[in-house]
Amino acid sequence: FPSHDTGCLLGTASFATSASVATSASFALTASYALSDYIVFNRQTANYTLALTDVNKIVEINSASANTVTVPSSSVVDFLTGSQITVVQYGAGQTSISGSTTGVTIRSTNNWLKINERYGAVTLTKIGGNEWYLHGNLNA
Repeated sequence: FPSHDTGCLLGTASFATSASVATSASFALTASYALSDYIVFNRQTANYTLALTDVNKIVEINSASANTVTVPSSSVVDFLTGSQITVVQYGAGQTSISGSTTGVTIRSTNNWLKINERYGAVTLTKIGGNEWYLHGNLNA
């Protein structure tokens, strides 16, 4: 994919005031896209522990058997508060999300920590210390 694209939208807008005086304006809108605007994928084939390089990326787990994505303690990997990581169950094996054994708390609806089905996606968001939100396509 290109490292930089530019698109341009041109047009004319017309306005009428209450005194019936017509006003016309021209405008140009330019949008630029940098390489950083694209999503980067990290495909894994077995259990996986998240790393700083996964922030703002999609971690895909392509495994035929059940597997676990582990969120490490902040003493091991110091993610910034507000960091987000999306996890997709790419393979048929169900993907579970787990905090490391050193006190990571993952908060989700109904305390569900498994991706519901193949191609389902969830997002982890660090909310502080060793605490994360997990939301998306979850199951018990």
